[in-house]
Amino acid sequence: APEEQESDTEMILYVMEVLAARKRNNGHTGKTALAIQLMLSLLRAGHSVSYYLLEMQPRDLIARVISNQAGEKLFEYPDDKNTITAAGLLAGIKPDENDQPTQKALLAAMSSSRDLLKNCSIHANTLDSDITLEQIQQEVQAVSTADTVVFIDYLQLLQSERKFTTDKERLDYLPKQLQRLAEKNKIPIIA
Repeated sequence: APEEQESDTEMILYVMEVLAARKRNNGHTGKTALAIQLMLSLLRAGHSVSYYLLEMQPRDLIARVISNQAGEKLFEYPDDKNTITAAGLLAGIKPDENDQPTQKALLAAMSSSRDLLKNCSIHANTLDSDITLEQIQQEVQAVSTADTVVFIDYLQLLQSERKFTTDKERLDYLPKQLQRLAEKNKIPIIA
């Protein structure tokens, strides 16, 4: 059975949980959106988060957080022709300079996102190297505290320094190692 620790307001289970879903017609299932919602809830509750991005870049995550802070459609104009979303922010779309309420709302969303992300450590794959299980193990052991939650987005892209003959073998091995890491460090890991 997983170990439990009670705090003033909640109980956290020290396990490794996998978010899984079948692909829809458009190829998106919402696992990352759910993980981001969960991350933001934990940050609001005062937890520290280590978020490992294996598919997206940090700017994509930050844009999604800003969009989340302001609502699903960041700012809708009455004619609905000029909607600014996370994708729009990444593309450089900005509200009209004369639209002061929207300018203020965008600044407020950016400010609240910055404040929330102060307790979030974001790690991402680079062109030169991929994040490995062993890197996550070292970083978690070095910096994790009782209020840390680790997110790995997403598990199928996680590599290991260990060599495997098949992807199935690798994908059987990684969750077991992450479960051990969660139990050893008494932290939840969500992949």
